[in-house]
Amino acid sequence: LSCCLSSVLSRFAVSQLTFREWLLMELGVHPDEDILSASERQEFHYWALYQHYLPAPADAGGCAGDLQEACAVVIGSVLDFCQRSELSNCSHLEKPKCSVSHLRGSPEIHGRLQEMVLEVELERRRAPPDSQAAKKHFLFRMLQGRVKALGPDSAEGERLLQQQELILQTRILLCLPPSLLITTRWKGKEIALDCEDFFCFVNTGLVRSGLRRTAALSATDLRYPFCHLGES
Repeated sequence: LSCCLSSVLSRFAVSQLTFREWLLMELGVHPDEDILSASERQEFHYWALYQHYLPAPADAGGCAGDLQEACAVVIGSVLDFCQRSELSNCSHLEKPKCSVSHLRGSPEIHGRLQEMVLEVELERRRAPPDSQAAKKHFLFRMLQGRVKALGPDSAEGERLLQQQELILQTRILLCLPPSLLITTRWKGKEIALDCEDFFCFVNTGLVRSGLRRTAALSATDLRYPFCHLGES
């Protein structure tokens, strides 16, 4: 009975919150402290994401059926949550119970993000080659927009904020399938890498911002793993 009541209350809370507000709240729910079981939480997330917020109109806090917009909201919310966690007084030394998983938020939300981003990429690949949808890689453009919104990196404070943002963005990218970041496309009769946005993120974003641990890459660095894709 208590589990059913908890589920009802959770769904009622969804109706009172925008998508971003709900995500920030859910990211703070750790599995060890959740009143719902793992299966109940998963069912609740699927309902909230795909049956409530995705089809809901924008003026009601939803995404109006736009899966790409839903992904952007999830990514932005995860990054904002991580930023708040990093800047809070919760540190590993002061509060040992505050683990890395607490700082990064609910793993369930990260799992749903992986599914949604993959579906958006599959839609992009199914689009006609000459269409605008087939050429867009929303993920890197969305991340780049967040960095630009922080302002110029002329001052030390802005530069540190940009570096922290890029580190958090990299954590998200590392959790995604590599095929979403580095893809291939036909160029005449040959298969070529389609990863300009990825190189821009690494070379322009990470390296120029002072994150020297990440080496600059070029297309030559990644040519070998794909050189035999066109042979059969």
